[in-house]
Amino acid sequence: MITKYQSYMLLIVFGLLYSFTAKLSFGGKLTPQKYVAYIAQNEAKISKKQESNGVVYELKYIPTDLLFLNYMKGQKYTKKEYATFLKENQETSTFQFRISTPQNGSIEFLKHPNQNGKTYEERVKYYSFGLQKDIYLTDSNGDTYACTGYVFERNFGVQPYGIIHLVFPIDVSKKHITVSINDNGIATNKIQFEFAKNDLQFPKMKYTKQ
Repeated sequence: MITKYQSYMLLIVFGLLYSFTAKLSFGGKLTPQKYVAYIAQNEAKISKKQESNGVVYELKYIPTDLLFLNYMKGQKYTKKEYATFLKENQETSTFQFRISTPQNGSIEFLKHPNQNGKTYEERVKYYSFGLQKDIYLTDSNGDTYACTGYVFERNFGVQPYGIIHLVFPIDVSKKHITVSINDNGIATNKIQFEFAKNDLQFPKMKYTKQ
């Protein structure tokens, strides 16, 4: 049998849990340290993976606050710098696209066994410039957005995988979206990454004096 004291303690615990959940749902903000930890705990929501013809594709959504912290790289920043960054990026969304070929071990993904007739140099050129036109985002209203920001990180074989940063001219937070990519680089693959509305809902980060 639950005593009056135990009932009282349970009410306190549930009250605290409700308060914390409500705080996150209705605009509560986290310190940078807690924000990064929260994102890490919810990695599965913002990162999707597909595999086709021996190629592994991973697409990760980068919330604007996390994008800012990555941009600062641990450096001190002012409240004005933080606010300006948020304003400049409030109508865009950034993703990190990763391509790998695990079965090839430490061999650079660009050297994946030929499946489409492209030479190494042609693949480098394609992932540097050509793939961008083969990427688009569709929201739940059926509206389509081209990839307007595109940066391919060349690592010259230091890492076996490739990373491409993608930017779309839409704020996808709290939206159901699908990102479609038609890869014609190391293989011919048509892949889609779907994110549910709840996948892209996160508490905001608050400015902490440096």
